[in-house]
Amino acid sequence: MRRSSLANGFTLIELMIVVAIIGLLAALAIPNFLKFQARSKQSEAKANLKSVFTAQKSYYGDKQMYLDLLNVIGFEPEFNNRYTYYAGGSGTEIRATLGNPTLTPTASTSCSNLSGIGVVSADETKWGVADYYGTTAPALAPRTATTGGFGTGLSAVGVLPVAAANACCPNGLCEFLAGAVGNIDNDQSWDVWSISSQAGAADTSVACPGAASSGSVNQFAEGEPVNECNDVNL
Repeated sequence: MRRSSLANGFTLIELMIVVAIIGLLAALAIPNFLKFQARSKQSEAKANLKSVFTAQKSYYGDKQMYLDLLNVIGFEPEFNNRYTYYAGGSGTEIRATLGNPTLTPTASTSCSNLSGIGVVSADETKWGVADYYGTTAPALAPRTATTGGFGTGLSAVGVLPVAAANACCPNGLCEFLAGAVGNIDNDQSWDVWSISSQAGAADTSVACPGAASSGSVNQFAEGEPVNECNDVNL
């Protein structure tokens, strides 16, 4: 009696067709999955920058001034952070040892004589030194405020007076700009975010490495995290 054709299994051509279909689906799905994964990592920067904004506003309500020392205003991100956070002060917390970071405090660059930390590094114990941006504040996009005015523009992290005559807070109305920089997809580019105490507009493309100004202006609200350079799209 002849064996059923079903017992013969798949032919080579049928297997090749199945492999080709799987390869095609993988080629379409994997890049989208990686982008989705990177976007989910950006939630850390957005949430922590909103915490910086809340801490700054709370400190201003108590002291009538903003401050560029993250630990003094009450911001201390949890370990395992992918992003390095900047408030303008040059003091640094380098998270090279779990639970025992290296602290290099300095005096605030605003009107306060307080000493503290203006930069919190990415967690090197989790992500390695390669993902640590460093102690130099990121180059954020020059911006023009829609209300009040920053004068020459708020283009660096820290606490800045609106007018040059107001040397520092609290002698005049001051504004602040904080930043976050991280490598979220293990390439050679960086994801850059900022948050400000005032609404305004900025050409955010200039913050991307090697990118020229696009001429387009992005509006942002007070306390809204702004994606200066989107590493997901690079």
